[in-house]
Amino acid sequence: MFQKAYERLRAAQAARLKAAGSEGAEVEGSAEAGFTLIELMVVLLIMGILMAIAIPTFLGVTASAHDKSAQSNLVNALTTAKAYQAANQSYSTTTIGLAAVLQTSEPSLKWTGQNTNAPVSTNGITTATNGVSEMWGTLGNTIVLASPSPSDNGCWAIVDTSSTSGPTGEFDGDTTATPTIWGPGSTTVKPSSAGTFYGVFKTSTTLGCSAYNALANVTSWGHKFPGVV
Repeated sequence: MFQKAYERLRAAQAARLKAAGSEGAEVEGSAEAGFTLIELMVVLLIMGILMAIAIPTFLGVTASAHDKSAQSNLVNALTTAKAYQAANQSYSTTTIGLAAVLQTSEPSLKWTGQNTNAPVSTNGITTATNGVSEMWGTLGNTIVLASPSPSDNGCWAIVDTSSTSGPTGEFDGDTTATPTIWGPGSTTVKPSSAGTFYGVFKTSTTLGCSAYNALANVTSWGHKFPGVV
């Protein structure tokens, strides 16, 4: 496209110079003189239009790829967690942190356990590639997983629960820190039946991507990942 525009501009320039010139040699030399300011501005305008179309498209594809990567990480993480739950009849652990256990089972992911709503810089927020944050309920019937998508600040999440009334009880991750409550009387949105549920929320400079933050900030849990952040 640029080559054709360039050729047309040169042809127009040569035609004008030939009409104004009186000697063939002078005309031929003048044809190499260059472009006018208007012609250069036209070329820059064309380039700007093309960039305005191409850049958003590229960014959109990049964001979509990161979203799919985060979702894939969560699906793999859930498979690993459910294998642990099947072997132990519970998602909870009384020995070492569940994140450490799952890290051994699925080392391709970077597992982070959650416990309190500490500042973003210190609460184990998972921002690395292949990062998965987990938080399990003390009743052992529910696990919450979250993974970030850096392109659009999305935090994708999965809740898996065997409780027929949805996640209940306390959620304190891997330590004895004061747990958070996500159950009867909770003001946060949560699934209301047993099953696997999917959601997403937008992170910010003060709200990182973690299983803990997913408990309070996902506003809609469905049976498949949402289409957009």
